[in-house]
Amino acid sequence: MTALKQGQHEEDSRDGMDIAICVFKENSKEMLFAGALRPLVMIRKGVLVKTDSDRFPIGGNLAPATSKYTLHKILLEPGDMIYMFSDGYADQFGGPKGKKFMVKQLLTLLAESHHLPLHEQASRLEQNFDGWKQNFQQVDDVLVIGIRV
Repeated sequence: MTALKQGQHEEDSRDGMDIAICVFKENSKEMLFAGALRPLVMIRKGVLVKTDSDRFPIGGNLAPATSKYTLHKILLEPGDMIYMFSDGYADQFGGPKGKKFMVKQLLTLLAESHHLPLHEQASRLEQNFDGWKQNFQQVDDVLVIGIRV
C-alpha cells in the first residue's frame, strides 16, 4: 500500500493488481506459491490440480490494509506442468455467441495439451485464442506461463 501510495488521502491511487508468484527452491523439489486473485495450475500425471489464490488484490480499494497472503508449499515431481496466467485469455469475448472464453475452458485446453512440447502448447493456445476471438476486439493483455519440471 505504501509503494502504491494508497490509504492516506482521497486523491491516492486506487489501482490494484492480480498476481501469481512462484519461487523454485534451488536444491530441493519444493516450490513456493502465493497469489492475489490469480491461481496456480499444476498437471501431474494427467491430473489437473488448481491451487487457489487469496481472494483480494495487491493494493486497490478491495484489499484490506492488513492483507496477509497465503504461502503454499508444493513438492514437485519430474514431468509436472506448472501454469500461471493473467485473466486476459479467459475474459476474451468471442465464439459463436460473443461470450467470454472462461477459466473452465482454459483449464480444459491446458489439460488436453499439457503433454505436448512447450512450443506446441504455445501454438495451440495462440491458435485457439485467435479462433475464439474472431473479429472481436482484444479486451486485455494475455499471458500464459507454462513450466515443465
